Amino acid sequence: MTITINYSVATGTAKLSTTTIVKQGKQIPVQVIFDQAPGTVNSIQVALGTDATPPAILAYVDTFTQENDTTWAAILDGTDSRLATFMTGKGATQLNLELDLTLDGVDMAAPNMQVTVQPPIVAQSETSLSTPTYYTKAQVDSAIAAAILGLAPAANQSDLTPSAATTAALFAATEFSTIDRNIIAGAGSGAYTAAYTLPTASMVTGAIAEVNIQLPASANPTIEIHDGAGTLLATVTNPAPAAVAYWYGRFRFDGTAWHPRFRAFQL
Repeated sequence: MTITINYSVATGTAKLSTTTIVKQGKQIPVQVIFDQAPGTVNSIQVALGTDATPPAILAYVDTFTQENDTTWAAILDGTDSRLATFMTGKGATQLNLELDLTLDGVDMAAPNMQVTVQPPIVAQSETSLSTPTYYTKAQVDSAIAAAILGLAPAANQSDLTPSAATTAALFAATEFSTIDRNIIAGAGSGAYTAAYTLPTASMVTGAIAEVNIQLPASANPTIEIHDGAGTLLATVTNPAPAAVAYWYGRFRFDGTAWHPRFRAFQL
């Protein structure tokens, strides 16, 4: 299966075109498709790896060929010995795909794309005269079910609209790849803090929570984002209370706790 990465030049974000399952031990076509002509493409690198500490690269390619104004293509070596060693004894396994590129001399990165790597179904050489062994349907079904757990995004969430002090979970959904949460704060009748917690129970490792906060033209509201263990991850107040302010935060679950990956006011 081809790994197709759609890249937005305007926002600097990338995502896979579809849920992607590739075969370890085979050559894997990779396409990077820009949503518009990207200007000068100085380099493109794609790495498949793990979330280990430190992270481990299992397969890598940086020799991309331009196919047209918006598409670059390469072959990721699925026979890489590092990937083969990692996959030994495993069924279908979810790994991280990272895109690094330099456009017009500016380095950019798009991490945390999830790709499922499947080991060869035939467990011994097809050139042998002996009878090849196969995974059973139950083994394949079990491996696929484990691999796709949490790949789908969460369902649409209703906006949170605090206007007074509150403490609540940011969401109740579990086993998702991404979730989008909007907090539209009201001015309230005085200073208040609305504290929201990112739950950790039944979360999938690698899950992403994107939080958009709209603050009124007021200094009253303070919005706090906490990890499930109580760790404060972000405190958001209006830096210019004369006008409405917009804030965006991106958080990733590492299997134990949530960690901030990006936090900024939007201009």
